[in-house]
Amino acid sequence: MILDDNAIKRLHEEIDPDSKYWLEPGDVLVQRANTIDYLGSTAVYRGLPNEFIYPDLMMRLRFSVIDLEDYIWRLFNYSQTRLFFRKNATGIAGSMPKISGTILKTTPVPLPSLAEIEQINRELDSKLTVLNQFEADCEVSIRQAESLRQSILKKAFSGQLVPQDPTDEPASKLLERIKSEKAEREVEAKAVKKSRKPKANKKTTTAKKR
Repeated sequence: MILDDNAIKRLHEEIDPDSKYWLEPGDVLVQRANTIDYLGSTAVYRGLPNEFIYPDLMMRLRFSVIDLEDYIWRLFNYSQTRLFFRKNATGIAGSMPKISGTILKTTPVPLPSLAEIEQINRELDSKLTVLNQFEADCEVSIRQAESLRQSILKKAFSGQLVPQDPTDEPASKLLERIKSEKAEREVEAKAVKKSRKPKANKKTTTAKKR
C-alpha cells in the first residue's frame, strides 16, 4: 500500500503545534477500521514533519530503528498478516470491522537481524522498481493501443484502409439508398397487409311473394 498525498482532508481549525497527532517521516499508519478488504492496510508516511495529522480511523506506529518501518509496512500488508487482522477483528457482523492496538501487539512478527532486514528491504525495493516500471510501460502501451484503434476506425470510416474504386458510390449515398429502400419495403408491406384484410360479408334478404 502506498500513501496517497493527494487523498487528504483539510481542517479549518488550529492544531496545537505540540499535538501528538502530527506525522513524522517514517511513521507507519495502519487502517484500524474499514471494510474487510482494507482492514489493516498499512502505509509509510514520507512527507514533511508537522504538516499532516492522522485520522482516528488509523493507528500510528513509530520506530527508532532505521529500516524497520519499511519491513513492518511490508509485513503488515502480507496476506497472512492481513488474514490475522481479519480473524481477530471486532464488529464484523452488521458494522465496520475494527482492530485495536492490543491486536497489533499480538500480531506475529518474524524479526530477523538488522542486516537481514536491510537486505530484505533492498531486494523488495529492487523488485518494486521493476514492477512500477512494468506498470508504467503497460499504461503507455494501453494508451497507444487505444490511439491506434481510434486511428484505424477513422481510416475505416473514411475508406482509407483499402484501395478505393472510383466507380463506387460514397458511403453517404449508400446509407441514403439503404434508408430509401427500407422505407419502400415498409410501404409495400403495409399495402400487402391491407390487401389481405378480409372483407365483411354482406347479408342479403329476398322478399317472398305470398
